[in-house]
Formats: sequence, structure tokens, C-alpha cells
Amino acid sequence: MCDLTNKNMDYKIGKGTFPTSYGSWKKLEIAELKAFYGVRTFIEQFCRDRQSSIWSKTQKHFLLYMPGPSEVFRHKRYKQIAAALHYCDENLALPREHVDYDRLYKVRLLLNELKVKFEKYYQPGCEISIDECMVPFQGRWGGKQYHKDKPVKWGVKVWMMCDAKSGYNLNFDVYAGKEKDLRDHITNMGLASGVVLKLAQLLYGKGHIIYTDRFYTSPHLLHMLRQVDLSGCGTAMTNRKYFPKEIIKPKKECREQSASEWRRCSKTGIVATRWTDRSPIYFLSNAHLPYHDDCTVERTEKSGSKVTVDATPSVKEYNEFMGGVDLNDKMCKLDKSRKSYKWYIKIDRKAVMWAMYNGYVLYKERQPKTEYRTFMLDVIHALIGDNRPSPQNPQPGTSSSHTPTVDVTSYEKRCMACSKAKRKPSRTTFMCAECGVHLCIKRGSTCWQEFHS
Repeated sequence: MCDLTNKNMDYKIGKGTFPTSYGSWKKLEIAELKAFYGVRTFIEQFCRDRQSSIWSKTQKHFLLYMPGPSEVFRHKRYKQIAAALHYCDENLALPREHVDYDRLYKVRLLLNELKVKFEKYYQPGCEISIDECMVPFQGRWGGKQYHKDKPVKWGVKVWMMCDAKSGYNLNFDVYAGKEKDLRDHITNMGLASGVVLKLAQLLYGKGHIIYTDRFYTSPHLLHMLRQVDLSGCGTAMTNRKYFPKEIIKPKKECREQSASEWRRCSKTGIVATRWTDRSPIYFLSNAHLPYHDDCTVERTEKSGSKVTVDATPSVKEYNEFMGGVDLNDKMCKLDKSRKSYKWYIKIDRKAVMWAMYNGYVLYKERQPKTEYRTFMLDVIHALIGDNRPSPQNPQPGTSSSHTPTVDVTSYEKRCMACSKAKRKPSRTTFMCAECGVHLCIKRGSTCWQEFHS
């Protein structure tokens, strides 16, 4: 990633698209990149204000200043790395009209590497849950999705497969529209069933039980899972092909709470169940018995009190093991109010949190009493290490690098010192060769001294 970022900066500087207000670029090293990810994760998870306020030292709003990030990076250097960060070689990118064009090419190398690591270091339990999550994003990108039932309405949709108990992210797939590799899994079935089979490839032949919601579950999916030595369970829509119509009843006829009715296919072993809560809910499973005498679940009443009601094994197990993806999404939550104009930056931030939480799950197996917050802070400080900014630049006149020069590449720009001091706007073509900012140089002006003091 260091090499790709430096290569991207060489391209921007050569083309003249890198902002001069960020100063001169210094080659990025691996230790500095790790420190950047540590500071960015700290700001994302522990700071709820604008990034510019964290480095601000104005007396009027002095409480917003945070000395921690300022001890690791100067604001300009932090903005430099954030603007230059890159995950691919643009010279190898295919044109949009190419048949093998990949919308996710900017982060494909990063995502593929994470998938390999996530699978390698964890042995999941028997119960697995598959669901989707949303990465908040409201900018421009062709793969952006809208989901009215999610807390995050607009964003990038990600299919996820997690361990049902720990929430460990075993596999994921960022949805960016129709994909060539996904079409191989949806022959003679819908998109949802193809997603489940694609994510579950690394579990083939291992006997796991996969829990899905009504968007994915169908008799055909459970039949396909059984062929690869997997089982399935989940809520289902009654309009699915081969769903038994005998147990379907309207809501007005299902008044008895916790009542159930089931049908079992002797050929495939799939059990279809109707269980009544406030309304009838339908389940499909080929991993559970149709009924059990001592099977109960807790139900929350409108008053907030909890009561115990009878249930079938598929209902009980579904309520217990379906929340793996929701747990992961809760622990890896991003701040929706923090804007980002690049879609791949949002995916990168989410991927960092996936790696952070997966590391916490692995660490907790050896240290069960460790809190997630403490683990995150330990990882952040380990990433930062000994990275500290170089000493402040001396006053003008004591260093030959801080010399005025004329900016011949653009028109007159506003003086930075006048803008910060909220004086009458003044435009100039003079700028500091080292800092890359425009400053007034005229009789009676103190802008040069103010800015460099």
C-alpha cells in the first residue's frame, strides 16, 4: 500500500492535481502509514467532532483541541496522507466498457487479502449466520444502494457470513451490481440463494448450520446446501416455490399465540413451520425436528415485561443464532455524520473495523476479560509506535527553505494569514516555497511572520 500511495502521489504531482495548500510531499514509509491508520481509527471511534477541530488551537474553542493526534501528526501531513492513500495501480485498471471491468478495482486487492486472513486464523462454531449490512455513504458511485428497513438507508451493501455466537467475520462480498463470478452461483436460482452458496464455499463438507432471513431462505436453497453437507434454517416467504400451501393461513385466523403447525418433506427432510406471534411467521429448516416438548422462547410484551411461550426447535434456534451479522455490524459501526467524498475510503474504514473486531475475538479466546474498547486502544497505540512529527520549522530568515516565491501556475489566491485572522480578504501571487501557502508580502504586512510563528 505504501508503494501504491507513493506512486499515486508521483502521478498527481506530475499532473499538477495535488493541492499546493498541503505543502510539499514527503515519501510515505510503512511505519508512518501504520501510525496514520492508528490515528484515523482513534478519531473515527473516539472523537465525534470535525477532524480540523482536533488540531485547532484557537482560544475561542480551546476545548476542542486534542493533544493526542497532534503529537503523532501535524494536520497538514495527516491531510496529505489521507488525500494520497491508494490501494491499486491505476495503470492496470480496465476501461469501463471492458467485459471484465470491476467496479471495486480500487479496493479489490485490499478486500481479497482480508478474506484470506479472516479465513486462515479462526475456526468457526457449528452455527453460522448470513445477512447484509450497509456501509454509510451518500456520495456519487454506481454501486450505491438504498435500503428502507436499515438504520443506514444509503450506502454500500455488503453480504456477510459471520459466526453466530462471536460475530467473527468469516467471509464477505461487497455488492456493486451484477458480477461475472456471482453468475456461476445463481444458475436456476435467485440472487439471494447464489449469495449464500458463494459465501459458504469455504464451509463445504463441514456440516455447519447456516441461518438466514426470509430474503434468502427457500426450499431450493436448503436442498442445495444439503448436497454440500450443510444445513439451513430461517424465516421464509410463503410465495417461494415448493413451499407447502396447507399451513398458510391469514392473520385473522391465527389468534392463538405460540400455536404452530408444520409439514415435513420425506424426500428432502425439509420442515416447514408456521408459528404465531403477533402474526404468523413461517420457517424452513432441514436441521431441526418439527417439535419438542420442552422448547420455549422469551417474548417481550408491549409493557416491556418478558414472558415465556412455547415454540418449535427451528424458532428457538433461529432467535438464538441469527444475530451474528448484526453483532458484527454493531461492533464495527462507522459514524454516519463523518463525510467522505470517496466511496473506497468508506469501504477501507469499514474493512479496518472488521479486522479490528476479528482480532478482538481471537484475542478474547486467550484473555476473556478484555474489553473491546481497551483492545482497540492497545492496537491503536501499537500501530502508532514511536512515530512523531519532526520539530517545528524555524522562523523565516533562519532557514533557507522558507523563502517567498511567485506562484506562476495559478491566479491570485487568498492570503492564509488574513483568512485565519478574519481580516479583510487579500489576494496575492506570493507563496512560501516550503509550506505551499499564499501569504501577503507588502509594506506594513505581518502575514509572513504571523503564519510562521
